[in-house]
Amino acid sequence: MSSQEKKWSVSEVIVNLSKVEEAAEFLHEQGIAQVGAVESIEGYEADDGRKGLIMNVNEAGSEALSKLIIDIRAGQPSTDQVYDAVYGIGKECTKRVIVFTDEKTGDDGWNPTVDEFVVKNLIEVMNEYQLELFLVKFSDDAMQPDLIAKGTFEDEPEYSIADLPSPERFRAEEFWIVYFDYHNGLWYKPCETFSGIRELTDWGHMLFTEPEVVEIPVFWNDSGMKYVVKQTEEDPDYLRKVWTLKQNELKDRYQGRVDFEYLPGRLPKFIIQYSDRPVSWLITATPKERLEFAKQLHEDVFEFRWYLSEAIEEADLLLVA
Repeated sequence: MSSQEKKWSVSEVIVNLSKVEEAAEFLHEQGIAQVGAVESIEGYEADDGRKGLIMNVNEAGSEALSKLIIDIRAGQPSTDQVYDAVYGIGKECTKRVIVFTDEKTGDDGWNPTVDEFVVKNLIEVMNEYQLELFLVKFSDDAMQPDLIAKGTFEDEPEYSIADLPSPERFRAEEFWIVYFDYHNGLWYKPCETFSGIRELTDWGHMLFTEPEVVEIPVFWNDSGMKYVVKQTEEDPDYLRKVWTLKQNELKDRYQGRVDFEYLPGRLPKFIIQYSDRPVSWLITATPKERLEFAKQLHEDVFEFRWYLSEAIEEADLLLVA
């Protein structure tokens, strides 16, 4: 064995794991499956140069066949591997193995969803739904891959696979926690991504004015994306003052798609329709399209936050409640 470090290529991993004995040994040593027999191995190709294997195996102690997927990517792992293993080509599988070779690739620097920390955190969250996802790295010249993350199951888990989030929920959480937050610059930390998969009825991102008298939650569902601007204090009446002073500017800024609600016994709020694009767009959008939309949204909502903070200060000085 050479002592000089070598990076595995996707093709080399595929060749090794396409051999029945090698596949069985890999699954056994990584604690993925105790294989009694490998019934079949089929290869496939996916986007961004990925390749994979679908295996039908007899696990020790079981008479039924188990279907496994091994999805292999050059360089860092990606959230797309997890998505495809759960919702795409691997949706009928009982165990899902995400493999990366840790090669140096030139095309991944722009894509924040291609990252070992991000994918590790995502796999840990998705395994709460009893998916049996595993993350494995091939990095040296020995057939000694490193298991980075695996399914850990509680005696009484909170979720089951029946509770699995929809593809839209998955993509929405990915959008907010990775694509959007990535534009926070130095405040974005891949190791802190993913703590759960929120419902589409929950806000995706929250901002506050300075001082924190108004909140700006951003929602995205199949009716599009909107800002729901709400007061956090009952007195003084910040948003009513801002509307009196700035309603024409606000309507110009958002092409008239701003509603002001001021109902008896309730705090006033603005509802701004930022986009009619449904959240289901994320299913077919490319990573570059998602990243570009996230950049546009990030710039707008943060600019609006400062605009509103200044408008509150100005209105408070000029108008009497």
